[in-house]
Amino acid sequence: MATDEPEWQQWFEDVWRQREEDVYRKIFGFILPEIHKPPDSLFHQLGQETIDPRWQTTGVVVSPGRADRPDWIYATSGLSNPWGVPPSGADPCGASGLGFEFFIQTGEPAHWPIGVLNWLGAVQTLAACGLLAGRLLEPMDRVPLGRTIDGTPDCLLRHLLIAPADDFPSRFALASGQVDILACIGITDAEMCFARAQHSAGLVKLLKHSGCFPRTEARRPSAL
Repeated sequence: MATDEPEWQQWFEDVWRQREEDVYRKIFGFILPEIHKPPDSLFHQLGQETIDPRWQTTGVVVSPGRADRPDWIYATSGLSNPWGVPPSGADPCGASGLGFEFFIQTGEPAHWPIGVLNWLGAVQTLAACGLLAGRLLEPMDRVPLGRTIDGTPDCLLRHLLIAPADDFPSRFALASGQVDILACIGITDAEMCFARAQHSAGLVKLLKHSGCFPRTEARRPSAL
């Protein structure tokens, strides 16, 4: 079924609304109306001269802090879009799209989580399309950023730890399949080395003990 056929288009939009207007609001609470889409320049930086319009159906949504949960939540939306799957071919027990969405939790509003999550989403999208070397991420993977998490020279966080969420459901279901919710936690060079020696599960325990999980504070000191 071509993706411009009315039946498929309606189903695709219904899945999108289910994720953003139903599931995300139940999990995260109020979502601000704006979605922050990745700029074309991001894909150009990743070596893509031509921009596939489907890549622009992803982005980052924001759930502001509130009285019962002061942390701000920044979450990708669109990595679980079921491109290329007709309604009749959807597997309710299989993965929807890439099978995951990412989020970053911060103690105060910031712009850097949007850039980090759009970059991570773009890398995963291009890897899934075979346009970038690498594989799809899994829980407990670690990702070098190649820069500090907030782009400032005095920040120590230069990597991401990908982990299941503690305070939110680890998975949700859409009409198009299953989606994992994966937290992205900023970690330092020393913490990255610790994870290589003690595995990511050991680092999670250390970060929790130090109060550095699941919230990421860009200017925090290293737990080691």
